[in-house]
Amino acid sequence: NTAKLKYLNIMGDLIVDNEKDITLTAERIWVQGQFICGNSTHRYLKNFKILITGNRETEGLILAELVPVGNKVIAVTGNLSFYGKEITVVSTRLTAPANSGDTTIEVEAAAAAVWQVGDEILILPSQRTPREYEIRTITAISGTTLTLDKALDFFHWGSATITKTTPYGDLDMRTEVVHLTRNIQIEATRDQNWGGRVVVTQIYHPTYQIFYRGSAVMDGVSMTFLGQANTSMAGLTFDTLTANGPESFVTRCVVRESGAYNALIDRKS
Repeated sequence: NTAKLKYLNIMGDLIVDNEKDITLTAERIWVQGQFICGNSTHRYLKNFKILITGNRETEGLILAELVPVGNKVIAVTGNLSFYGKEITVVSTRLTAPANSGDTTIEVEAAAAAVWQVGDEILILPSQRTPREYEIRTITAISGTTLTLDKALDFFHWGSATITKTTPYGDLDMRTEVVHLTRNIQIEATRDQNWGGRVVVTQIYHPTYQIFYRGSAVMDGVSMTFLGQANTSMAGLTFDTLTANGPESFVTRCVVRESGAYNALIDRKS
């Protein structure tokens, strides 16, 4: 693990050791080179966590003396490439009703076959109240039955079959259950209830008269408490990517417990 860094500037290649569990702690990080954790053919299978520290008064980061990206931030004008454990089943449905007080739920076989004891799941509401969602940890798996660490607080509807099939497609009103656990985590501390940010943008180099366009590839990453309250500073931001350069994508990721907007895509070609 690293010390508690004030500022980390990555100008070359920083590659995470795929044989170790690592925590990187910093107030602000600027990725000008490459920040790599696994790849599409050799995924990172240990546990890697970036902990972004600070509060509202923490010193901010200005890129190339012209582009302010705020504080408590990971700024990317190079290449950030994170591949965590492959999540083959991101979500499933309840195959039987679950009542308040139940400690087990029934899910589709595909999820039960690959989800593991210790994984966190999100059980979404199935009634009119949007706050009737519940986060639980799987403590045992038997067939398609998941045992939970805590009894349910609310009713969640489920059925062995989808709700209705029409010529225009299927309507499935069964409760959705989402897999939350990722082995690569980007998390912000909660000082003054002020979240962190990941900003992918570009800068102009006046000497060489070229743009450096950032890219972020994230597959199987969890982002927790990002976004800065009462501002437009979204947790995951793709901003002013107008120059030619590598594309970004985010897939099978989790954005949770956000302090403000989850994501923002602005002025992108």
